[in-house]
Formats: sequence, structure tokens, C-alpha cells
Amino acid sequence: MKKECIANYCKYSTSLILVLLYSLPLLAQKNLGKEWYVGSPNYKIIFEADTAYSQLLNPNDKHYPRVISSNANICDADGHFLVGSTVMNLYNNMGELVDSNNYINNDTIRLTYGLYPYPNNSIILPKKNNQYYIFTCTQSDAQCNGEHQGTVDTVDFDQILYSVVDMNANDGKGAIIANRKVLLQTKSPWINKSNFTCTRHANGRDWWLIKPSARDRNIRYKYLITPDTIIASQDIEYKNFGKLNNDNVGQSIFSADGSWYAECNKESPHTIYRFDRCSGQFSHIRTINITPYTKTKWSRFDGVCFSANNKYLYTSDEYFIYQIDLEEPNDSMAVQCVSWQDTTWFPGYNTMQMSPNGQIVMGSWAGVSPYWNAIMHPNEKGMSCGFKTDYVVSSLYHAGAVNTPFNDPPNMPFFELGALAGSPCDTIKLASSPFNNWLLYPNPTTGQLNIQVPNSNTQIQLAIYNVLGQKVLEKTVAVDIKYKASLDISSLATSLYFVKIEDGNKGFTQKIIKY
Repeated sequence: MKKECIANYCKYSTSLILVLLYSLPLLAQKNLGKEWYVGSPNYKIIFEADTAYSQLLNPNDKHYPRVISSNANICDADGHFLVGSTVMNLYNNMGELVDSNNYINNDTIRLTYGLYPYPNNSIILPKKNNQYYIFTCTQSDAQCNGEHQGTVDTVDFDQILYSVVDMNANDGKGAIIANRKVLLQTKSPWINKSNFTCTRHANGRDWWLIKPSARDRNIRYKYLITPDTIIASQDIEYKNFGKLNNDNVGQSIFSADGSWYAECNKESPHTIYRFDRCSGQFSHIRTINITPYTKTKWSRFDGVCFSANNKYLYTSDEYFIYQIDLEEPNDSMAVQCVSWQDTTWFPGYNTMQMSPNGQIVMGSWAGVSPYWNAIMHPNEKGMSCGFKTDYVVSSLYHAGAVNTPFNDPPNMPFFELGALAGSPCDTIKLASSPFNNWLLYPNPTTGQLNIQVPNSNTQIQLAIYNVLGQKVLEKTVAVDIKYKASLDISSLATSLYFVKIEDGNKGFTQKIIKY
């Protein structure tokens, strides 16, 4: 048994090297968020050391909808804008519609004059081979038709959809190869119209995608996104935060290193969590009710963003920007107003996003402003954070155009985030393994372990060993007609284990985490 344990240890030393080698191409992903796409009309935003400027992509394009808050994009390995979403359509780097006969979200009849007011309602993630997932949230046809026919009295969203675009197709102009696939269909709880966010898995390759529910704030829909598979789970937190005040405003966001998560929504309290990139588990840290700076102004919180050093959390309502000191345990002392507007009419602060050069950029409410504002030094305490107006100005505004609105910054994760150093978590299959088409998931798991089998075996033999090399479970598991098998390991204690699978004369071992 000791020899077998040593052999397993050596095998995992080799696997670690292979995973590190596999991760080298991921270094290029640090550029995937370098340029931003703004779909009102088709701009790209190019960042420099302490500033940024806008560039109109296609002045002749007449197809774009006026999109306020739901844009998302991704760049190529060199950091140049590649493809962007306006929640209904996709645009390539020439400002042209990708696959003009297809919509990634069939929301046309649900919108008013092409206006899509829901923040962070689309997000784009890399798949493989220059293919990309696009996630959106909407109403099903039945829900929409019921609303228009008067049989349903709500405008709640009940679907999460995803599409796949291949940017190798059509001579690099792209084509949608999978469209409007239903990822989630639910009537209870309803899905929040806003607040898509994600962070990279600890293995440096996959992604955790998070979408809060509406009204039942303790529930989040959680997905592990891999290049080949989307694995669903649900995070339920038994804390009474009450219902969301409004499910079409607000923002959820991860910190740059993925270790923190925060939510804001209208007058609801801000909730702050630590996040385990390996297990996907949330740990509630604190709930903060922010007292409005003055009762004569709005207090609808729409934006939230962490500083790069994780010391501060910034949040915005219509007129004020607040800094929350995460290291200050006293809530009343932790919150400080760092910018405010006293004008009678002001275009209003909205959602936030950290820029590639480390500033925090914020859009304007309803996309009515021709410029973005920014926090120039978000790692600094109090007024030293350096709020700046007119950080990015519309190039059409400079040219004297009248209708030159900017929508919110695009919704994108921190693509430069890599693997978590020293993490025991690993869902990446080894390219050199004869079992490279096998998949064990979810990993980590609370009890149910699923095995995707790449051949026609009717059964497989599994054995599970603890970190001391002791066999703790052995079982023959049946394989169903979809080449899947499952094993209940809920009786095992929380720990790291090694799963050994026998397939004829070959053997395959993978580590898993049971929590």
C-alpha cells in the first residue's frame, strides 16, 4: 500500500508538471480584456498608462440597438478587440454584425426601441480553438407571450441562455455555431435581470459563472464553465437578507484575485463574501447598510467594485461614490463618501469596472452621458483615491455630435487571473493520459461524483484512497446508455482523495476534494 501511495504521489508530481506546461498558453489570456467594446454606437476603448480614448469602429453601421448596460466583449491574444455582445447581437472587430441572420438573445419584442436597461446581463468567456461562450438572461417565449396576452402579470426572467461563436469562421469575421441554448429554465425563484459575474477557477483554466436569483437573495445560480462542459450547481445561503428591492438594477462583482465577492442592489444592504476559487464556496463576511450622504438625493445603488489590493470596496448610487474600508470592523467608520454631485440634474453614476490600467471606471445611469468618470487611485484611502470626471470622452462628442451617449463599461472578468499557486484543486485532464477523454465532476464535490466514460463499458471499477494511501471506498459502478456513471461519496469526511478507475488492463487516477 505504501508503494502504491508513493506511486500515486509520483504520478501527481508528474501531473503537476503537465498541468503547469498546459497552463503556459493561458498566459496569453492576460490580454483578453485589454480593449473594451461599447455598443452605443460601436466604439472600442483603448487604454494607456493613466487615461483612455474612444475609437468609432464602423460609422456606417445602422443595425446597432442603443444598449445601455448589457454589453460585454473579449479580445484576442494580442489584446485587440475581437467580438462584443449587445445582449441581442454580436459585433466583430470591424464593427460588423456577426452572423446577421442570428440573434444571441431573441429579446426583440421584449424591448422598447432597442433599449436594454439591465446591467451586466451578458458576459463572454473563452471556450477553445478561438471559440467563445456568450451568456445572456431573458424571458422564455411562454413567459413573454403570457405577459403580452395578459395571462402573466410580471416581467420576470426565467431563462439563462448561451451561444457559441467561432471567430475562425467566415475569414475571421465569425459565425454563431450554437445559438440560444437553454442553460437554465425556472419559475421559482426568478432570475435576477442583472448581475452576471464570474471569476477564474483555481486551476487557471475553467470559470465560475454566478447569477443571483431575484427576490430570494440567498440563492445564486452557479456554473463551472470548462472548454467542453458546463456543470450546474446552486449555492443556497441560509441567511435572511430579505428580497432584492429591484431585480433590474445593481451589480455583482469579484475582486481581481477572485478571493472576494460583493453585491449591491438599490436600497438593499451590500453583502460581502470571501470566495474559494477551488470549491466555489461563498463565506459571508459582512452586510453593510449605507446611510445616504444626503436625503435630498437618490440612494439607488447601481455599481460596486473592489480595489486591486482588496482593501477597499467602492459603490455608487445616483449622486455619490462611497469607499468601504474592508479592514475596518466598525461599519459606521468603514464607509466614507469620496465624491458627490450637487447639481440639480446630473446623469447619475451607474455600474463600475476595473480598467486594464488599474483605475475604476463607471458609466452613467441610462447611458445618457458622453463620458465616463473614474477613480484614479483606488488603492488609496479616502479622498486620496482621486475621483476624475471626463475620464473617457466619446470621439463623436469631440466632433460636435449631439447624440453621443456612452453606455456602461463592458461586463468582463479579470482574464489575467491565472491558477491559484499551491492549490490542490485540479479539474484539468492530462493530455498525455490514455484517459484524457474521461471527466470526473463536480470537483470539489459535496457527495455526488459523476464520471463521463468515453467508451462503451457497461461498468467500471473505482477505488478511493485518502492522502495516506489507505483505501476508504471500493465499488463497481454501472455505466448508463449516455456513458455516464455516478458514485455517492457523501459519507466520506471533508478531505483530499485519490480516485483510481480500472478500465480493462489500464488504470487512471485523479485527485478530488470532498467538502
